[in-house]
Amino acid sequence: MQHTTQGLKAAAKMLNNLTEEEIRLAEEIERRQNEFNQVLEFYYENGREEGIEIGEKQGITKGQLLLCFKLNLPMEEIQKHTGLSIEEIEAFRKEME
Repeated sequence: MQHTTQGLKAAAKMLNNLTEEEIRLAEEIERRQNEFNQVLEFYYENGREEGIEIGEKQGITKGQLLLCFKLNLPMEEIQKHTGLSIEEIEAFRKEME
């Protein structure tokens, strides 16, 4: 506990000795750090939402493919229902095996 009190006293003494320019710079650094954190949070949330949306679309497409395979639909019909290329459909078929 005594180390904490001594540390606080030392920090208070340092703060009292700061120039106006040093205080201004410290405030600017804090402001920019807050802005940076807000930008990170924004991109994290948007990226997360976009990832969920992509995952949902992929899940729906895979479900459509599975149904088409079970119904033994011709490749052209599968393409029409899913919007995928023959290569993409074949890749998924191989992935399932």
